[in-house]
Amino acid sequence: MRVPVYPDDLIRNRDFKSLAKQLQDQWYGSASISLAGAQKALAQGLGYKSFYDLSETSKVCQPGEPVPPEADIRQAIGSAIKAILQPGDELNLERLVNDLPLTNLVAFKRVQVSHGAGQSLLSLL
Repeated sequence: MRVPVYPDDLIRNRDFKSLAKQLQDQWYGSASISLAGAQKALAQGLGYKSFYDLSETSKVCQPGEPVPPEADIRQAIGSAIKAILQPGDELNLERLVNDLPLTNLVAFKRVQVSHGAGQSLLSLL
C-alpha cells in the first residue's frame, strides 16, 4: 500500500510537511523526535522506504492514482510510529495518529472532489 504523494504536498509548510511538523509537535515519547525522524516515520507509514523515497516518487506521481482507505493508512502510520517508540510510550498512539489531518494531502483532496461530483450527479437522477 502506497499513498500517492504529489510535489505540492512537499512545499514548505504545506500538506506532508505540516503533517510531519504536527507529528513532531505532538510527540509524547520519552525522547523527543526530530523533524527528519517525524518525516521518516510518516513516509514509512504512507508506504515508502524513507522520506527520500517519498520525495523522489512524488516527482513522477500521476494524477488519479488510487488512494488506500484512510483507516488502513492510519493503521500503517501507527505501526511505523510504534516501531520507533520506547516500551510504554504507546499509551496515546491511537489519539496521536487519529489527530493527523491526512485529508490535507492532495490525494485526499482529489478523492473528496470525486465523491462530491458523484453525489451531485446522483442527485440529478
